[in-house]
Amino acid sequence: MKIRIATHHDAPQLAELLKHWDRHEFEFQRYVNRRGPNGQGTHVAERDGSIVGWITGSHANENANEMGDYANRPKWRCSVLLAMYVDVAHQDDGIGTDLVEAFLKESGEHGNNMT
Repeated sequence: MKIRIATHHDAPQLAELLKHWDRHEFEFQRYVNRRGPNGQGTHVAERDGSIVGWITGSHANENANEMGDYANRPKWRCSVLLAMYVDVAHQDDGIGTDLVEAFLKESGEHGNNMT
């Protein structure tokens, strides 16, 4: 399995993963039209040329000090994990763990706090 940064070319395959979750119809349609998350903060898990999972978030949350628990930490930055999807047929294969580890590694590379 390969974990890599997503590109806009991945959007149709990301949409395929979303189609199993009814509450994500808007995102499904957006990704079908190649308008989905890509670049830093978004990783895909690829197995045998097919995307079997993906994770997306942001490493530029400079407003973390406005969140209740972090109000007393000036200039504290963090990464925010927004969503993660793993193909039902590939759950329990460690894909989710690998995606989270890639996201956390990238977070550290951006100098964001890990605690």
